[in-house]
Amino acid sequence: MKNMDWTALLPGKKTLLLFPGSVDAVRSVRYFGRTRARVVGSWAHDGGETLHNALCEAKTALGMGADDICHVGLPLAEMTLVDFPLPAAAKDDLDNAVRYALMRHVPFSLEQMTWAHDVRESGDTLDVFVALMNRVTLDGLVERLSRAGLPVASVFPVSPVLIETLPWGGVAALAHGGAKEVLVWSGRRICWQATRADSQSFSQALAMQESYGIGSRTFSCLGSLEGVPSGYEVAQFGLEELDFEARQRFRIGLEAEGSVAALRRARKVLMGAALFLICTLLAFSLRDLVIEKRRLAVLEERVASLRVEAETLAQVRQQSDELEKRMERWGRQLAGNLDVSPMLKELTIIVPREAWLDSLQMQDRRVVVSGKAPSATAILESIENSSFFEDAQFDAPITKLGTLEVFRIAAAVSGQ
Repeated sequence: MKNMDWTALLPGKKTLLLFPGSVDAVRSVRYFGRTRARVVGSWAHDGGETLHNALCEAKTALGMGADDICHVGLPLAEMTLVDFPLPAAAKDDLDNAVRYALMRHVPFSLEQMTWAHDVRESGDTLDVFVALMNRVTLDGLVERLSRAGLPVASVFPVSPVLIETLPWGGVAALAHGGAKEVLVWSGRRICWQATRADSQSFSQALAMQESYGIGSRTFSCLGSLEGVPSGYEVAQFGLEELDFEARQRFRIGLEAEGSVAALRRARKVLMGAALFLICTLLAFSLRDLVIEKRRLAVLEERVASLRVEAETLAQVRQQSDELEKRMERWGRQLAGNLDVSPMLKELTIIVPREAWLDSLQMQDRRVVVSGKAPSATAILESIENSSFFEDAQFDAPITKLGTLEVFRIAAAVSGQ
């Protein structure tokens, strides 16, 4: 009984982790607020026919039925991850707001990509997490899995599952199945990522933590890693310890999921109705009276709750008025935002070719520029000499990254 796989008896989630050198099948269920996962198989492959054979074995190990669907985890190299904040007012037209913001964050056409977003509210800000994947690559992956009898419900990157273990930020790394990758998590968004996990990338991750002011030194890893810098609190996880049932920030849901899930719900409803009919026919004749009495009790409770809701109607109206005033205030704030295009053009002109920018943050009429250059002082002087900016100064200590200097400069936008 102790070693029995309870995940095979309960309805749950079937996850397939597809790495460059291995395929792992995980079956998980969630009950009483906890997730229990079991790795039902792991198969090595070198692509081609061996990959197809591994997928067929995974299908058997997962116990895939005619109506079952699976969720596919992929390495970071297969997907593009983007996160950015939006004002809470963007909820009224969220899809268009995300699309417009996304076009400013990715260097390629969205028509070539399949993408989906997840939104988390944080005060008056919406934290948006977007996963993108080349449409041709995704279609090829879905077709290959379909040939093995594995309908795909969604695809997601595996490494970001580890960030749920870093509520205060830190480093998440993966070394499994021939994939090695590392990313820096601030607690709200990904600051940096690399598709390798070695001493050099760890040093870069440490520098990025210091640059973004992330105080946590927690290092969550999947698999065995070498070269982790001293001073980190290493937390090592196995596949069975990850929560694949949790809501994932980066995930692309596919159209097949809805239709298959609807069919499964219809079958469950039909089976439930048949079971209820059988129980009713076998029940004692007075059962109808007991059911009617319970129904009346439920109706009485509902009537009481409706009375309470009617009494709180005035409060709801007051909250609606406050929300309308807040939306007007946000509208005035958005109307006063800066035009970003001239600022980007000015930075393109004054920043030397051998330097590059990692990020540009704006709030009111103040900008913060982060990046790397052979001389951070030269960048500061260029910004000071620009008529577009004033009061330029370093916002964080300069750090070294090889022959480059990592800088963070804050300046006010002039009134011109």
